[in-house]
Amino acid sequence: ENTELFVSTSNIWNFVGRLVGGYMSETSTSVYGHPRTLGLALAQVVMAAGHILFATAPPKTIYVAVFLVAAGYGAEWAIFPTALSELFGLQNFGILYNFVTMASPAGSLIYSTFIAGPVYDRQARKQGSSTCEGTICFGTTFFIMAAVCVIAAALSIALAIRTRSFYRRCY
Repeated sequence: ENTELFVSTSNIWNFVGRLVGGYMSETSTSVYGHPRTLGLALAQVVMAAGHILFATAPPKTIYVAVFLVAAGYGAEWAIFPTALSELFGLQNFGILYNFVTMASPAGSLIYSTFIAGPVYDRQARKQGSSTCEGTICFGTTFFIMAAVCVIAAALSIALAIRTRSFYRRCY
């Protein structure tokens, strides 16, 4: 009902996620020699939990879900540039960073066009209307998003395993 509060808290938690994610990634890597991609995996798991909360919509959990998704997303944006430069060097950093940055709007376009929109429209038709009401409208979409986050976390962990000796040598 209060969209301004929803958007504001999302932005605030995104900012906090960037600060905390960057700090924790730096500490974890420089002190313990953990690969940065473990931080990416943790951020994905946090976002998956938030998407599951959005999908199931337990009472009074929307702000917790916003916190989890926004903070996880912010942490991703704090960690990935450093991980990218460490793993691939600085010679082609500009082009690699822009390709990674392009993935976000491209993924949003594909996701909203081919998953979220059709799922919403199908649920609205089932309700006999052009608009949909209830958690059923976006539940499937959020579960799919949670699954994508879990897959991304698994891939980040696999990358962490493959690069752990590199990080131990560097730090």
